[in-house]
Amino acid sequence: TRAVAAPRRRRQMDAEDDARWWARLVPTCDVSRECAHVDRAALTRDDAGNLVTLANDAPLRGPEIKLRLKSCVLGRVVMNKEGTARAKSQPADVALDVPSVSAKHAVITCEVKDAEASPPEFEMKVVDVSRNGLTLNGSKLTKDQYYALKDGDVLTLPFHLEYRFELNPEGVLPRATRVPVEDHVTPAQKKSRISPDVSPYSNDNKRMRESGGESAARGLNAVSEALSVENDELRKRVAALEEDAVKASARAATLEADIEKLRASEMEAREAMEAKAVAPSESDESVKAELEAAMKQVEEHAARVQALMAELEEEKTARATDAAASATAMETIEAKIESDEQARKKRSRGFTDAYQRSRGKG
Repeated sequence: TRAVAAPRRRRQMDAEDDARWWARLVPTCDVSRECAHVDRAALTRDDAGNLVTLANDAPLRGPEIKLRLKSCVLGRVVMNKEGTARAKSQPADVALDVPSVSAKHAVITCEVKDAEASPPEFEMKVVDVSRNGLTLNGSKLTKDQYYALKDGDVLTLPFHLEYRFELNPEGVLPRATRVPVEDHVTPAQKKSRISPDVSPYSNDNKRMRESGGESAARGLNAVSEALSVENDELRKRVAALEEDAVKASARAATLEADIEKLRASEMEAREAMEAKAVAPSESDESVKAELEAAMKQVEEHAARVQALMAELEEEKTARATDAAASATAMETIEAKIESDEQARKKRSRGFTDAYQRSRGKG
């Protein structure tokens, strides 16, 4: 059963919007050339001159398919129970009038990497979400797994609907939503009571955008980024404290080595002095002078050892204090990181609950 055409008063597309597509699927075989489709992302002008979506009133088109959205769902035209008109609920943005294609068959996404480049740089992907499958350049895709898509690739839908993927040579950027956020409020925005200026679109969650959950997603992303930056700073402080502890250990080891050297020198001086006292030379005055000099050297060494010992004790005390402070700081930082993580999870649950409530209201 073929889809029923829309009323003639809404069949005229806006000429300017008709040329605003970022990529297209060009039929390459007789089967696909005979396949019509409905472009629900196409726009027209209302009586006030505003751009509005054709949605279910969009006429049958074909055979070339134009992609306009950042996340475009390819599927089948869904009819009502009687089979006399299109159903009010249509999961596909581009709906083919062929029964072999699932109601929601595949999704083609386009993320703009550099809009200022000429031509703009895109990252394009395709994912199969159907029952009958999808092939890319002759290879069947694994369901629910994204694959890179590039200009010139060939997509084949069941059965034998073959299309060549081509980028617009004019470098047109994709539109984020089916209805443009311009001078008027969209139905989704009316349901969620958000400003039409709020448009943090995300390729990964088109449904969240359409149900008014974009503000929750943006708030969650902002909180996550702030906590990530703060946690990075705390980890840098921990690393600095650990480095200071290593330097303090090296300083203490150096002082202990100097003390051992001075003790050995003092021992040699005492032994030399005792040898002079046991076997004095012919001149008692000379021996006495040498003994006094040796004694003075021993006393100087002893004083130096005492000073180094005091310095070592101060260093050990400082190390103990620094270690305690470092341990306390690290415990505080770890507690802060844990607290931030709990806060992030709590806010994430809050945003998720808000999003679910907004969907329930919609």
